[in-house]
Amino acid sequence: MRNSEANFKNFKDKVQSGEIFASSYDWEFLPSDIDVRQFQEWYIEKGSFYTPTKCLFPFIFLKTEQNTPSLCFRNSQLLTLNNTNTLYCEGVLYGSEKDRKYHHGFNLRKDKAIDITYLKNKRVYDEEIESKTLFYHGIVIPIELIRAAQIRNHGQFEQKPLIYDYYRSIL
Repeated sequence: MRNSEANFKNFKDKVQSGEIFASSYDWEFLPSDIDVRQFQEWYIEKGSFYTPTKCLFPFIFLKTEQNTPSLCFRNSQLLTLNNTNTLYCEGVLYGSEKDRKYHHGFNLRKDKAIDITYLKNKRVYDEEIESKTLFYHGIVIPIELIRAAQIRNHGQFEQKPLIYDYYRSIL
């Protein structure tokens, strides 16, 4: 088994066992009314694994100033609104070499993760994650939730995940 395949298997095992993001501290902005164990079970059951693409097409759709380090949810939501062929996803970004994991927003196109925040800020992320092998696990968030959040915020985008709104909407 190649190193990348072994790293992916390790990541997959950690997600499916619940080891990845098992506490409320791992999930950014987790509302206090959501039970982290039930949320984790739902996330593991409904989420999918994705490998990244090195595709550069997203830069056509976003201005540089709209793609800021540490604003992955906002950056990825904007990309989905600007390109109907791109889905918005929330979940885990995992750097396998140093076992780093982050609650993260990213996009999907043709079942490949497109991480515009990472691609536009590679140096910053490479220093923090310390990994050249990245994997993704996440849940597709319906575009209607992105639009509703934008309306709620009077056309402005905040750096907040929508996975909790989606979770509540299907309970």
